[in-house]
Amino acid sequence: MVALTAELAERLERACPAGALRRQRDVLLLDLGACTACGRCIQAAGEAARRSGVFELAATQRDQLHKRIPIQGDAG
Repeated sequence: MVALTAELAERLERACPAGALRRQRDVLLLDLGACTACGRCIQAAGEAARRSGVFELAATQRDQLHKRIPIQGDAG
């Protein structure tokens, strides 16, 4: 498993044309409702952005589609 560093989080945020990846202080917020599955995050970060295989088939509240990924090391 690849640690999510501040530099990697910023690279992922820049790579996402849909704005589905946003850095918020010491976490990277993944908004699955905004993700278009374009694959640019995988191109930018390789193994660090691989799919987990865990997903929601349905959600009753929008915030259930938000995944918070902790940033390791310097949160800058």
